[in-house]
Formats: sequence, structure tokens, C-alpha cells
Amino acid sequence: MERLSNWAKREDTRVVKLVINGSGFTPTQRKELENKISNREFNPNKNIELIDFNELDLGEYEFSFHLQTDKKTELSKCPLYTVSQYFKDLYSIPESKILVLR
Repeated sequence: MERLSNWAKREDTRVVKLVINGSGFTPTQRKELENKISNREFNPNKNIELIDFNELDLGEYEFSFHLQTDKKTELSKCPLYTVSQYFKDLYSIPESKILVLR
């Protein structure tokens, strides 16, 4: 975050759009991030903007697709997702269900 702050201070004519997947944050984490970005010392030029991917209007970019988990599964039996729903679900997986590769 400090690198982001330093860059935004040097590049005061540019706007930095920090895009997050809000469903991957707890309400406390989200609030801490919002507070950090609104802090005048961290973001004196007010050129860092926080954008939640889940709140974006994808409009013409939104499309549906079947999530085929393996080649043997019939496409008609696979769940139908939109891009925004897929990412919202992806980052909302509880820790107990996350596969950790070691």
C-alpha cells in the first residue's frame, strides 16, 4: 500500500483505480481499506479511487457461460454463470472449502 501511496503522490495528475473484489473482504477489512484511501496523509491528491468489481455495471461486457468442471460432464448439466456472479462466488468461498496446494 505504501508503494501505491508514493506513486500516487508523485503522479498527482493521474488517477489510480484500485479495483477489488468486495466479496473477498470482511466488512472490517473493507472499512479499513476505505479509511486508508480517504486518509489525507496516504492520499493527499485524492487520486486513488476504490472500485468494487461486484458493484460495477458490466453492461455490454456481461455474458453467460457454462462452467464445465471436466470434459466428461455434459454441458447441459453444468451451472450457468455470468462473469460477475462467477467472480463473486469465486472470492466468497469459505476457507474450509479452499484447496491449498503445497
